[in-house]
Amino acid sequence: FHTPVASSRAVGGPSLADYDNDRVHEVVVTPKLNVTALAGKNNIPGFNNGSGTEATFKAPYGIAVDAAGTTIYVADTGNHAIRKIVVDTKQVSTWAGGNKGLKNGKGTDAQFTDPKALEVTGDGLVYVADTGNHVVRRIAKDGTVSTYAGSSTKGYLDGDVGNAKFTSPRGIAVNSKGVVYIADTDNHRIRVVTPYCKEWACTNASYCDDGNECTDDACSLTSKVCSNVNKSGGSCANNKGSCSNGVCNQG
Repeated sequence: FHTPVASSRAVGGPSLADYDNDRVHEVVVTPKLNVTALAGKNNIPGFNNGSGTEATFKAPYGIAVDAAGTTIYVADTGNHAIRKIVVDTKQVSTWAGGNKGLKNGKGTDAQFTDPKALEVTGDGLVYVADTGNHVVRRIAKDGTVSTYAGSSTKGYLDGDVGNAKFTSPRGIAVNSKGVVYIADTDNHRIRVVTPYCKEWACTNASYCDDGNECTDDACSLTSKVCSNVNKSGGSCANNKGSCSNGVCNQG
């Protein structure tokens, strides 16, 4: 290896991001450990999709595996992209990004800058530490990329997800309740993003705008909808408007 930086477990055994060799390896657990190249060409950087070693990466840094263990997601740092590897076929594709910048959008229309860590939740959402942009991004199951937390201006500031500031975050984890933990590297801190459904939720709300139930006042998104049971009437939290057709409208 040459600077192995991250690993995650897929079907058959762990996978390893080999940063300076521009490769992803798999470790097959048989009577003894056997390490083979899963994807990428040894020390040949590039940005080609394809099967196994036909594909190329540039300084892959982060790696994560979906709940089924069948799909590997790679933070392809040098290509400013999130790549996807199907374990059975070793087929590599570009899931999102591919150009340097900060742009939300779907798939390759989105832009990242030096993404270095990622996490896949049980329901298939991918969270990315977009290191060079000083933000956390989220990729929906259809490949749509949005900015989840951070203002894109480096610094240190707690607060609402859109105003908070990070400096070069390089690690990320998400627990089963949707709480996001961020290694805010150059601020030397571990930051926590706690989802909630208070500010704009109707006072009778029992469901979040992503369809999940409120549990201990926590949703995976900031809720802006009324209860699925009673979508009209009632009032919004803090008297900030009224419920209409299931939505809290600002008064």
